[in-house]
Amino acid sequence: MSVVGTMIRTHATVIIIQQVKGDTSWNLRDKLEFSLPSPWTRTYFLSSADEVSGQTIEE
Repeated sequence: MSVVGTMIRTHATVIIIQQVKGDTSWNLRDKLEFSLPSPWTRTYFLSSADEVSGQTIEE
């Protein structure tokens, strides 16, 4: 089982999302020299459905 699969069972989803965004933010700022405080917004989309249409996500 992957690390992410294990984390999902034991951690709140919001914590996992924050960790992924934080880690990738550091990498992006290091490589691309962002002048903004953060390359990510504080929002995220999460769905437990098998398939979600693009229109649903946009709404």
